[in-house]
Amino acid sequence: MSAPKTLASVTIADGASLSEALALGERSVGAIEVGASWSTAVLSLAVSRDGSTFVPLYDRDGEVTFPAASSIGFVVDPTLLLGWTHVKARSGTAASPVAQSGAVSVGFGIREFA
Repeated sequence: MSAPKTLASVTIADGASLSEALALGERSVGAIEVGASWSTAVLSLAVSRDGSTFVPLYDRDGEVTFPAASSIGFVVDPTLLLGWTHVKARSGTAASPVAQSGAVSVGFGIREFA
């Protein structure tokens, strides 16, 4: 039996490259959906354990990025964000952020990790 799923979204404002924070609590992300108005750039994530201090998300291969385009979805390994209580979506990378040319929504499929 699968754990209950929740859909939540954040917005990257017009002219910005980083969204507001999404509180995960004890949950993890299993999917990400990029909105239709996405300006071409990779998608990366900033994460936090306290909801205040955010750092770029890295794994052993480097900064975690997704080759985003408008109206696209990604399956995410649910262990990727375990231990992080908050996440922000970033257009571009930490070193090379890309300002969006309009407000864009990024959706997250979140669930209790079992």
